[in-house]
Amino acid sequence: MIFPRMQGTGDKVAYGLETEYFPGIKSISKLLDEIEDSKDYWLVYEVGAQSLGKQLFDVKGEFFKGERIYHVSHASPFYQQLKQDKRLLASLIRLITETFRVLSELKIVHADIKPDNILVAYSPERREITDLKLIDFGSAFSFEHPSNIQASTPEYLAPEVLEYLDNRAQNTQSNGTNSENLCRQQ
Repeated sequence: MIFPRMQGTGDKVAYGLETEYFPGIKSISKLLDEIEDSKDYWLVYEVGAQSLGKQLFDVKGEFFKGERIYHVSHASPFYQQLKQDKRLLASLIRLITETFRVLSELKIVHADIKPDNILVAYSPERREITDLKLIDFGSAFSFEHPSNIQASTPEYLAPEVLEYLDNRAQNTQSNGTNSENLCRQQ
């Protein structure tokens, strides 16, 4: 389990962090349940709102002369408002940054940060973001104990994680303990 169970009551403490100093903790989707069957292990998280990807663009694909052609449109009210109102853009960046700060404090690498894994509730009437949630911790791992790192998609890993993996691979090779050397010794 990447995140410890929630501690404390109310808005004072969550995952051992004070929400006053780490407001981004409110943007981490909460684990509601764990379900295990003979084949799978399911983590059930709270959800809400719409993905940032859907809020920003609509992608439609079709085949034309044997090739996939994509049409991307940016017609959503949220996208248009972000372009016009720099305060709204600053608010979005602040909320995402506060959330990343929590992950950094807990030494957690999400490993799958993309617009579809950030849920945004936007009120067009009030022209404000009412909620933001980071979801899908299926590829996440602890930076201090990266045992789950193999489940991560390399294209979504941060450069410092790729550097860490590269250094770890080089250290393994220099110590003569990589799989190729193990096979030769037999």
